[in-house]
Amino acid sequence: MSTTGNMKGIFLYKEREGLFLEEVPTPQPQNDEVLVQLKACGVCGTDVHLTEKHIPISLSKVIPGHEMAGVIKEKGSEVHSFSVGDRVLIFPQIFCGKCYACKAGSEELCVKPKIFGMDVNGGFAEYVCVPERVLLKAPARLPFTEAALFAESIGVAYHAIFARGKIQGNEKVLVVGAGGLGTNAIKLLKPLVDSSGVQIIAMDASSLALERAKKLGANWTIDVQKQDPQQIIQEITQGEGVDVALEFVGKAATVKTAYRSLKKGGRLVLVGVGSEKADFGSIIAMAANGKSVIPSFGYSRQSAQD
Repeated sequence: MSTTGNMKGIFLYKEREGLFLEEVPTPQPQNDEVLVQLKACGVCGTDVHLTEKHIPISLSKVIPGHEMAGVIKEKGSEVHSFSVGDRVLIFPQIFCGKCYACKAGSEELCVKPKIFGMDVNGGFAEYVCVPERVLLKAPARLPFTEAALFAESIGVAYHAIFARGKIQGNEKVLVVGAGGLGTNAIKLLKPLVDSSGVQIIAMDASSLALERAKKLGANWTIDVQKQDPQQIIQEITQGEGVDVALEFVGKAATVKTAYRSLKKGGRLVLVGVGSEKADFGSIIAMAANGKSVIPSFGYSRQSAQD
């Protein structure tokens, strides 16, 4: 049965300030697509950057939102792995499934991606049409609000920690930015604190965020409004620096702080996005210190399954 008529969606315009609630025709799925009735969509820091025009959209107007979960209402004739009524969460971008990155299992590095909320309509609406390949089944026990977080925030944090950062036992880990992504990173790291001796340093400008980080398992917190991060990190690590820094803010200043916090041979995992230019210092210093800068964007299907 076809879902006809109109739906409501919140639109972002390239040439206008603010967000606009509008009524538009309900999209109709193509043969390889499903129509998802959205039950939850998270608000990511990227959505804030988009609204503030710090990150451009590719269309004249678009529905933001890429942390989506809902129920399949219709499906195309070529959709075979999902059924009407299935609870699903949706990858934050449409990957092509054909390029070298997709074939290698690195869908997050697809060379022809279409990002929900930037290149195609996203989740701040009642319905969205998506290709079957970007769907994952959501367990019945998982509330839609939590499934939406798995769709992006938790998946991104997991990928950064385990697939890209490859954090190991007894390592000291600096979490730069204790907002949504940083909070989920601390939650994911907590079992390693208990079982493998990993130690977490959480850094933020919000005292409330740091209080939450401490309750969730951070061993130390640094309030950048009141403390010198480099001095505190040197004290905690006895002058060595941290093994891994997870950067979730995407600002030039925080990236620089994260990089400087590393010990020789340490690993900086860049997760936060922004348009500012990062400064890692002189080439000779980079070579001599042996520090690794590891970008981490989105997550792969393998990370989602893990």
